[in-house]
Amino acid sequence: MIPYIKERHEYWWNYLLERVWVPENFKSAIPETRFVTKKSRIAGSASSMYCEYNLLYAMEQGEEFDETICHEICHTFAKRIKLHEGHGSFWEYLYQVVCGVKRGKYHYYKRPSEDTIAAAKAIRKLLKLKAQMKD
Repeated sequence: MIPYIKERHEYWWNYLLERVWVPENFKSAIPETRFVTKKSRIAGSASSMYCEYNLLYAMEQGEEFDETICHEICHTFAKRIKLHEGHGSFWEYLYQVVCGVKRGKYHYYKRPSEDTIAAAKAIRKLLKLKAQMKD
């Protein structure tokens, strides 16, 4: 299971890098993968430097755990680009629009949003950030 998680972790990171504009100072190195084996309701967590995955949850879910990997990678990406607001509009743009993953049965989010609204907000933020970088 660990090789599968590492492979998909790298895949989703590179997928986002190929499809989303990032500022010049963006730390594009693949985030570290960490693993825990404690019994928990938390399948994964993310920081700007790493993503942590619960192996017990991964073994239970099998290949469906890919949704969690994508979920955590989107958090790390958003944190590094300084547009992280939990499951906010930029995260939703990455997860739902760029990666094409819809909210799944393993995640519970605080606020529903439509793809087009999330995409519009995220694009506005990116354009504003890009304009600031030129100044």
